[in-house]
Amino acid sequence: MKKKRRLQRSDRIWAGAALLLVLLQFWWLPGEDGSAADSYSTTVDGKLALYRLASRLFPRVEREAQRMLPEENCVLLVLGPDVYPTKQQQSELAGWVRGGGCLVFAPNLRQPHLELRELGISIGAFQGAVSDDGSALAVEATEDLGQLRKLNEAQKQAQQRSTPSVSPPVPALGAEQLDRSADIRSVPVSVNNELSGGAVTFRTRSSVNAPSGLKSQPLVTAAVFGDQVLEVQVGYGRVLICASPDLFSNRTLLDTAAQRLAVRLLERAKMRIPNDGQEYWQPEFNHNRIELSEYFNAADSYRSTGVLLSPAMRIGTLQLLLVAILSIWLAFHRFGPTLAAQVAPRRSLTESAEAIGNLQYRLPDGGPLVGSYLGYLQGLLRKRFGAQLRLDDAAALARRTGLDEDLIRTELGRAMKLAGQPRTTIAAAASMVRWLCRLQSRL
Repeated sequence: MKKKRRLQRSDRIWAGAALLLVLLQFWWLPGEDGSAADSYSTTVDGKLALYRLASRLFPRVEREAQRMLPEENCVLLVLGPDVYPTKQQQSELAGWVRGGGCLVFAPNLRQPHLELRELGISIGAFQGAVSDDGSALAVEATEDLGQLRKLNEAQKQAQQRSTPSVSPPVPALGAEQLDRSADIRSVPVSVNNELSGGAVTFRTRSSVNAPSGLKSQPLVTAAVFGDQVLEVQVGYGRVLICASPDLFSNRTLLDTAAQRLAVRLLERAKMRIPNDGQEYWQPEFNHNRIELSEYFNAADSYRSTGVLLSPAMRIGTLQLLLVAILSIWLAFHRFGPTLAAQVAPRRSLTESAEAIGNLQYRLPDGGPLVGSYLGYLQGLLRKRFGAQLRLDDAAALARRTGLDEDLIRTELGRAMKLAGQPRTTIAAAASMVRWLCRLQSRL
């Protein structure tokens, strides 16, 4: 009866690791695929619509992923970056803005609250509310805070009436809870602005705070959620701070009013607005150039080894790990059932002699056999008696073996002759090897 094969515990571990790496190529367990909100993306959060819209309306619109700053003063768009600039990069950006550049900045929607003091950027939590079930409320610019609270309270009471008594009611979420909540991403906000000519709805999680000590002007404001776009004067340049990158996303720009608002904001960034007391001289500004920066979206190298698990390289990394796992498994334990160790018995001396004899019998010439045996005897004499005893010394061999000296001299001479002649019969070689064995035994 054939025995069932069972996998060892180590094999199960290696097989499980290999299967997990295969599954991770189709379903990434640790989290989401990362940001796809760049100007090349056609997703709802991408900025491809903004790039195409600006390219049709303005003379020079470029993408830049290799350099952080343009070589001249122009309009620089940094919208929803995957990573925020470091302190050194903030200083370089601030120096470029002070020299006359215009920066349009919007934070990442997943990390909207930040403060870049050198650029005058301060984005914090807004004073709003959301419904009890976690869904966002569309807030019109004409609504005031009292109406929003009444609506929130009414929805809270309605949920309490519909909620079974076995489970407690879910409390309403405020601004602080909204920031900590993992389920609520953003709140849709509708604004009426003279730049757009109509209501524009976009998602936001924060509002822009006016910096102290710098001249600022709000451009887009929501009645409840505060300033959403703020213009700040920094040196000879300006910074247009947007509370949400969704204002420029493909989803928002499907609306005509949103398109008009985005174009008006770009036109505002292109305008030459003189500062107080600086009307007579200002640095050069190329208002025809708009550069959409992808430097912070493509800067995966800032994440050190985390770039190996980025969406662009994740599949390749997992495949390399899978090859490594299979290689280690192959070296750790062979595939298939284990083989029983078998120790072959040692051959007897008789079988070895018969095998050598059969091999020598097949040789056409027996001279090399006699020569090999003579060399073996010479080496044996050297090991036992030193260099003073040689095969050509018949007298010394006779004293040690007791054989006749003339016989030894004659037989050894014949052996050397057989080893040196071109053709030696097997019978003659066997007879000579037999006598040499006799000599060896007498020694």
